[in-house]
Amino acid sequence: MAIVWVCRLGVDAYADLGRHLDVPRFECPVCGEPMVLWGFYRRYLRVGTWCKRVWIRRQRCKACRRSHVVLPQFVTNGRLDELGVIGEGIEAMVAGGGARKVAEDLGLPHTTVRDWRRRFRTRAVLLATAHKEAVARIRYCIAEMAMGAITGDVGAGKSVALRAAVASLDRTRHTVVYVANPMFGTRGLYVSIVSALGAVPRFHKAEVMAQAATLLAAEEVERHRRVLVAIDEAHLLSPAQLEELRLMALCRGGDYAEEGEHGPGSPCCCKGGLLSCSA
Repeated sequence: MAIVWVCRLGVDAYADLGRHLDVPRFECPVCGEPMVLWGFYRRYLRVGTWCKRVWIRRQRCKACRRSHVVLPQFVTNGRLDELGVIGEGIEAMVAGGGARKVAEDLGLPHTTVRDWRRRFRTRAVLLATAHKEAVARIRYCIAEMAMGAITGDVGAGKSVALRAAVASLDRTRHTVVYVANPMFGTRGLYVSIVSALGAVPRFHKAEVMAQAATLLAAEEVERHRRVLVAIDEAHLLSPAQLEELRLMALCRGGDYAEEGEHGPGSPCCCKGGLLSCSA
């Protein structure tokens, strides 16, 4: 079985490291037990007109004695070409280009590109159904002002579904805070919200937290807009960041400040939603 690894290296850097590549250890997808390193195997990866030799790490589960390969996200199982090249070719054919013309533009054999098209056609219906379901679930979370998480394999279309759901929103009634990469600490969450709401973030964390709460309340009370925080690559969120998001969502609950010491217009009266998109 193949495990997709979100590798931060490019194809060239990955190929140059060879067997010295540091690959994290995963849990067995069959039994859930931690696995041990189990050597490499060699394969080739075509990028454009050049083929690069890359080493793919194997890992083995001691409990069930099954081995699995760990593929970086730009490598596809059973395909010679890099994933970005395949995606570019399929996108060109969906836009109306013929297989021969696309193959000529990419510098690849016509039969290879034609096989991509056949494979895509067989799975397009399944992909479209899953995409519509994901968009519908995201819209439900937005309507209910709930927290939600979209999970799936690399390239499954999580970010595409998120953008499709966000694009259908009425921007006069919703304000979207989109975070592409959450690896900026807890303060970065507040900085992203403040910046998206059109203000200059303050320096100290305590000040920017209060600033974010005030701006969120203003969006709800003064502009009558719901604030949606959409986080891509949410699997990179740290426990501290998740706790900050939980507290923000808790404080902005509809009944949190009702009949309490905070009056209308206070930071705790703001309503909003949180969506995360993870690989």
